[in-house]
Amino acid sequence: MVLPLAPLFLTAVVRLVGSRRSILTEIEFALVFVILTIVVIHVTGLSRSPLYPMLFLTASVLAIVLDIRVSVAAFLFLVISDAASIHLLEKSAGTGETVLVRIIVSSLFYIFFLLYGRIEFVKRAEIGRRLKRFEEDLRGLKGEAFVQKEGVSSESVEREAVRTLTNIDDTLFTLLDGAREALSVNGICYLVPDMEDGGFRVREGSSSAGELNFDSSVEGGRFGTAMQTGRPLTIRGEGGGGKLYPDYYKDPPSGVSVLAVVPVFDGGEVRGVLAFDGRLDDAVSEGRLPLFRLVAFMAGEIVGYKVHLSRFVVNLRELEELYAVSRKLAEAKKVGDVLDIVFAAAARMLPVKTMAFTSRRGDESVVIASWGKDSEKFRKIRFKNSDSLVGWVLENGKYLVYEGGDKKRDVFGQRYKIERGRAFMIFPLISEEELIGTFVLILRSEDLPYRFYIRIMEVIINMTAASMVGLRLMKRLNRFAITDPMTGLYNRRRFNRAIREHWERVERYSENLSLLIIDIDFFKKINDTYGHSTGDEVIKEVSATILRITRKVDIVSRIGGEEFAVLLPRISSESALSTAERIRRAVKKDTIKVGGNRISVTISVGISSYPGNWSSVEALMKGADDALYRAKGEGRDRCVVI
Repeated sequence: MVLPLAPLFLTAVVRLVGSRRSILTEIEFALVFVILTIVVIHVTGLSRSPLYPMLFLTASVLAIVLDIRVSVAAFLFLVISDAASIHLLEKSAGTGETVLVRIIVSSLFYIFFLLYGRIEFVKRAEIGRRLKRFEEDLRGLKGEAFVQKEGVSSESVEREAVRTLTNIDDTLFTLLDGAREALSVNGICYLVPDMEDGGFRVREGSSSAGELNFDSSVEGGRFGTAMQTGRPLTIRGEGGGGKLYPDYYKDPPSGVSVLAVVPVFDGGEVRGVLAFDGRLDDAVSEGRLPLFRLVAFMAGEIVGYKVHLSRFVVNLRELEELYAVSRKLAEAKKVGDVLDIVFAAAARMLPVKTMAFTSRRGDESVVIASWGKDSEKFRKIRFKNSDSLVGWVLENGKYLVYEGGDKKRDVFGQRYKIERGRAFMIFPLISEEELIGTFVLILRSEDLPYRFYIRIMEVIINMTAASMVGLRLMKRLNRFAITDPMTGLYNRRRFNRAIREHWERVERYSENLSLLIIDIDFFKKINDTYGHSTGDEVIKEVSATILRITRKVDIVSRIGGEEFAVLLPRISSESALSTAERIRRAVKKDTIKVGGNRISVTISVGISSYPGNWSSVEALMKGADDALYRAKGEGRDRCVVI
């Protein structure tokens, strides 16, 4: 008999804890539970056990979460059913006495635990409600887009914020509770707009009859009117004295005939409304409006403290986020890293749908990086600055904000319009007083706090520009450290590192590697005859010729005054000799203008290649030097291979 009832009991539990819980689901659960309890008692033989009254303890604990009327009805049904079952199933002497004892014992259990449990349940519900409000308050103002994150000082500040919020909530409740008693009204409820559902939700309140509904949103008709007009209004029941049923109660109390709604101001801005309800005749309710306004004014002052604290927490998170962004930008090594950091920061702090960074290329711009939903759509597109809003920002050096509308806008030119009505912002990036590009942010919605977003993005972009300058300077320093300032070729330091890196590779994979050592013939005579400035020009011309003939993968270095080294990866000895001959002929053919005359120079080239009889990279370099020495000894203007 127990097994058929088990599915019914589980179904009743699911309905009870579901989102569509109602008084009917509670009655269904109580009925199935009582029947199942009676059956279990008598099937298992617990009716004769001293532990029998403990089953009523289970019933009372479960009844805590039910409506009080359902709980009482369930208990009475349980007692009557138990007495009837004892009378019918256990007919024996002393049955009446047994029934009486059981009823008394179980009643005591039930009443004690029901009262204790309900007190604890209400207390815990209130604690949970307050914790939920603290969590909302600590997120800052509605629409605030920061994520929860740890920061340098956030833990201590948020601890103080929780303590302050607790005091503010206690003060607001004390005000409303005292005002309710002093004004002899049934309840006072502070309601604020619910941004998600579009109605209003209970923020705080005090009531002598009826439990306030803190869990769900209420319709905002009458409350919205008071907020929009900024004026109090009075609502009476039908005929001036009929009943009203305020929907901010879970179970509206009886006898409410008048409802007064008064807006709550903070700094000239309406934050919410106070609702006063009770049995008030027309004369009394109108005469108390000044008192209601006074209470609303005092509540506005208290709410103001909470709003300012929320703004403080928002500003703190803003500073922490910007500090974290600045640290990451300082550690960035490449422009791509900088853009990734900026995109990630903007995505955390702003309601961004798509972002793009455009680079200026003369009278055109190119999207070189993008992020978000439509990033692929705009990646690497090229457009004219003259017919795009990006171009307008570059020309004027000012940011542009579009708050949405009915037209498609030519952000990236006429060919790449963004969707109709979409809000966007465009910010110029200025590095070393040069407009180098723009950041484009396409937003997810309209009616946003644009001033706040503009402030955030201006700070981020200024840090980005500083980071770009730092990367440029670092790039220049790195280039100066490995290049020859006169010719722009790699210097000896870079050549030594490169040849060792390639040597390790060719030894591991048995690849070809060739080295050319080039020297300008009779260079000292050129300096003595024409001067050092002419010698410098000769060095530059020879360098340019070598670069013109060699490949991009080849390493061309100036390793001495008039001496050059060319590293040829994956080039055999025969191919290296061919390259060296082309360089030699090109240098000899070119002429260099000196005053009114033109002179020509020749070079000697020594070549060594791997694989060969080289035990180390030093041996390979010595082989090329020896080959160069032989070329000079044999008359110069020639290439020699060893």
